[in-house]
Amino acid sequence: MRKRLSYTSVVATLALFVAIGGTTAVGAQALLTGASVKDGSLTGADIQNDSLTGADIRDGSLGSNLLSTSARANLKGATGATGPQGAAGPAGPQGPAGIGVTAATASGSDITNYQDLDAIATTTLPSAGDYVVFARLTAHDTGASNDNLNCALFIGSQAVGGGGADVTAGSSSAASIVGAISITAPETVTLKCQGNSVTTFDITDITIRTHNLG
Repeated sequence: MRKRLSYTSVVATLALFVAIGGTTAVGAQALLTGASVKDGSLTGADIQNDSLTGADIRDGSLGSNLLSTSARANLKGATGATGPQGAAGPAGPQGPAGIGVTAATASGSDITNYQDLDAIATTTLPSAGDYVVFARLTAHDTGASNDNLNCALFIGSQAVGGGGADVTAGSSSAASIVGAISITAPETVTLKCQGNSVTTFDITDITIRTHNLG
């Protein structure tokens, strides 16, 4: 007859296997170190997802070149404090002459009993270019009738700008004249005026201002 196994014998046998297997596993774990793993033999597929934490990575062992472009873009610290004011730099070179500066100012002598279309004042435009010329004067009506004093800027016999003033008999009025002039060579500009031949004028405070537009 076969000898039957008792419950006590089965439990004792299982305990023996567990004891032997547990000791072996602990011994294997103690013997496995980083030196036991061949360089380059482990890949991401050998590591369980979410099994590594920051504590498993040595400080300074990962460079920014190992991070994705989006991860590097997010590596931004807080804005630092404003630095001190730097020293003033050296003065730069003199710039070219600006556009629209006054190139010249001319004035004329006071005139009594002004005769129509006599030259009141002149100015020279020194080079080819575009100019704006402003002229001003004060006209005093010395007669008994009101009159209009019409004025213009001339290059030769050609009028290149105009203006004037309405003057009441026995009083004075300021006249303004302006002209936009484009020339290809130096030119002389002359200020002249003309009334309606019903009175006479004394002319004072005569100025011509020239602006070179380049």
